[in-house]
Amino acid sequence: MVTNLEGYAARTGVAWNAANRAAPVHNTYYLVTAEIGWIGLFGWVGMLAAMIWTAYSTMRRAADPIGGEIAAGVTASILMVSIHMYFEWITMQTYIHYLAAITMGLAVGIRSRAAAPARPARPSPVRPAMARTEAAQF
Repeated sequence: MVTNLEGYAARTGVAWNAANRAAPVHNTYYLVTAEIGWIGLFGWVGMLAAMIWTAYSTMRRAADPIGGEIAAGVTASILMVSIHMYFEWITMQTYIHYLAAITMGLAVGIRSRAAAPARPARPSPVRPAMARTEAAQF
């Protein structure tokens, strides 16, 4: 709204149509700072850092090799999205929120599975001996 009212869009050569003049800033970090302020930016970067650290630290703690590979993929995806947010405002799309929640859920799930104590093998249940009947005695 400020770019249109204060004339910033006109001075920078943004075409005058609704699609161009209503588009938000393409840098997610600038957009978060403009809408929420510095505290919001620190919270956003802190959340991304916590997501990356959780996924990264899970890679070595994973109980099985598949969990470690999934944790590596989760780490790479969160890191790439964090870098991409510098060039695009992708996190303002609803489906990206779903993907971020799924990705973080994977990292936390693998981490909790790795941190869980190993369960002892359960013995097989004792089965009573089969009764001998005339049909079974052949």
